[in-house]
Amino acid sequence: MRKALWILTAVGILASAPLVMNRLQMERAGNTVEFVIDYQDLLTISQYRADRKAFVRDWLERFRSAGVGAAAIYESTLEELELTGAIRLLSAKEAMLLGGDGGVTSGDDGSASYDNRTYVLFADEAERAALEPVIREGFARFGIGTDAWTAGGKPGLMIDAGQREAVIIPLDPNPLAVELLREYGFRLAVRLSDVAPYDHQRLDALLARLKEAGAETIVFAGKQVTGFADDDNAMALIGMAELVKKHGLVVAVIEQPIAKQQKGIGKLASLTDYRTVRLHSVVEEESFTDPDVLADRFVLAVKDRNIRMIYLNMTTRVDKELPKLEHSAFNLLTSLKDPDFGAVERIRGLGFELGTPQPFEMVNPGWERALKVLVILGAVALIARMAAYFLPWLALPFFASGVVMTAGLYVLSPTLTLQALALLASVSAPTAAVIAGIRHARGMLERRGSDGALARPWRSLGASLALFVRTWLLSLAGAVYLVALLNHISYLYVLNQFRGVSLLHVLPIALVALYALFFHRAETFGQALGNVKRFLMADIKVVWAFAAAVIGAVMLYYLSRTGNEGVVLPFDRAFRAFLEDTFGVRPRTKELLTQPLLVMAFYLFLRHRGKAAAWTLALATAGTMGVLSPVDTFAHIHTPLDISSLRVLYGALLSVAIALVYVAVWEIAARSWKRWCSSRPLSE
Repeated sequence: MRKALWILTAVGILASAPLVMNRLQMERAGNTVEFVIDYQDLLTISQYRADRKAFVRDWLERFRSAGVGAAAIYESTLEELELTGAIRLLSAKEAMLLGGDGGVTSGDDGSASYDNRTYVLFADEAERAALEPVIREGFARFGIGTDAWTAGGKPGLMIDAGQREAVIIPLDPNPLAVELLREYGFRLAVRLSDVAPYDHQRLDALLARLKEAGAETIVFAGKQVTGFADDDNAMALIGMAELVKKHGLVVAVIEQPIAKQQKGIGKLASLTDYRTVRLHSVVEEESFTDPDVLADRFVLAVKDRNIRMIYLNMTTRVDKELPKLEHSAFNLLTSLKDPDFGAVERIRGLGFELGTPQPFEMVNPGWERALKVLVILGAVALIARMAAYFLPWLALPFFASGVVMTAGLYVLSPTLTLQALALLASVSAPTAAVIAGIRHARGMLERRGSDGALARPWRSLGASLALFVRTWLLSLAGAVYLVALLNHISYLYVLNQFRGVSLLHVLPIALVALYALFFHRAETFGQALGNVKRFLMADIKVVWAFAAAVIGAVMLYYLSRTGNEGVVLPFDRAFRAFLEDTFGVRPRTKELLTQPLLVMAFYLFLRHRGKAAAWTLALATAGTMGVLSPVDTFAHIHTPLDISSLRVLYGALLSVAIALVYVAVWEIAARSWKRWCSSRPLSE
């Protein structure tokens, strides 16, 4: 039965190959990257300059020449329109002082009383012709009246709302700003909110105008996508998806933890057949980061995380000691075009083009479902085979019950079923690989240890390296199953994700430790229980408690640095940067630290014929971290497969080199110790 489980596991791996190829095909479809500046931020910075319009035009030209292809255009507000100089906002008193009509009444005692309306004065007739329809329509959507008004011969509007309310009412994008951005050759990234009630006809007309003006992408503003608030009653997200497809737009999925993603983005992406791209944003506070650091960040985002839009926010800050006001636009510009480290040329050097970002190709052939059934059976077989190392006689019940439970759970939730199987297969593969390596090493000693051949250094080294490669390859079966089970396009956009990263980092180590302590050399379950009893009744020594504390501290740090938001110490960060600069694709530090321990465990066990087995088993347990880490690398599904493969391969090759150094140091130290001991007088 145990051999049959291995055969089923192998069949599942073979069935995974076409699914893995589908994933590669999806990833290689979108090869265009776009930088986007926030036009509103540029307007805000311009308020500190004497000639605002000249400043904005100058920086639009600079960013365009640096390779920035798009500018984000928001739904406008009165406040933003005032920043452009196209209008001036006035209170009733200010309107009267300018000679405007309305806004003031006289009381019985002759005193003047001012209303609380908002007054808008246009800069000239061109601004009025462009903006008056936008303002009137925007306030009409919220039931707020507007009337014509003049002051000193200049046209304006009187709005039936207080100024504090008026400045937060969303309006259609500023048509004058759209024309300005078109003049400089920018494509438009439309920022839409979900504040106003969903109006399908209005949005259709708006998107048609913006598409004609150069809009290619939508980046939703706020915590939810347009239409989410009205989706329950009006099925607004279906309508929004229709508009996205009708106008040939692409939706940006902002890179952030899945729990913080914009509400409704997953459903909208599915309804648009995943006309989406991943967007990485530099928030205002980060825009003052050193330009070379920002450039590295942009390159890694594109290369390692399938990012296809990079959104550049900018802001100002005041140095009160000088005093001096500075803005971050120059900092961002340097990060893009510096001749030594500029991100634009480096991204091009990786084979990407600058232009309108394209979605990944959605690949879902009809035969995929049949293959996935074989993959599921193979994953269940792998899990059962790992469990059989602890309870061999339950191999068949484990497999049968696993198939039944998987089928039942799949009926309730296919996504949850595949995620659970991916996690369990990812845990089982490195666990089974290390245990199989330990058992195989023991079997080699039993078969060939009597002739002393394995005690020779080169024989032991060759056998230990072969065992390491075997263990490493077997552990990667978990990665193959993970990629095949979670090959849906939604995982590339992190709209779904592999769940259980912390369990993947802890369970294989714990299971191998459990096997080493209680099941190694135990022929029956009763013997294993006897080992448990002896362990629980053992006298605890201070050195054991100290060792447990050290191991606990190491594990806490190990878990704290796991994941995209892990805590990394400065020296660790510097070492990561060195590896990235040296190899282009950074091998993982934990693999370089722990995979050589697994090689040493096999080497010492074979070299010394199983003596000090407790220490070699401890090394093998620590080395489990090194073979589960490659599986975890592929759990970062948003990372391209070829990048993950290179990272894992570099880690293994460097680990073998490090292990050879360890072996050489061990042999030199051991022989030096023997010579020293043999040279001591017998009297000592």
